[in-house]
Amino acid sequence: MFTAVSIVPALFAKFQLQDAIETESRFAVINHKGEDEIREDVWKKMQELEIPATKDAIRVVAAQKDVTISVDYSVPVDLKVYKFNLEFHPHADNHTL
Repeated sequence: MFTAVSIVPALFAKFQLQDAIETESRFAVINHKGEDEIREDVWKKMQELEIPATKDAIRVVAAQKDVTISVDYSVPVDLKVYKFNLEFHPHADNHTL
């Protein structure tokens, strides 16, 4: 039970971030957003989800009709007897549209 309480919030935040960057990548071209504006929107979502990463961890490539967003971050987990980092690498693009 203690393990789930320590890990589930980080996993839930990762899935919410994944959903947010997928949505952002789909609509960024339609909304005529540049890389900096996309990065700022993703950063706001990461702060809202309390994801322990810096703004520099957000990589955005927006060219013509293609948008790719990725974030690499880790969440420290302390299980009292064992400490480790959960590594996350959410990625989204609009190439499949």
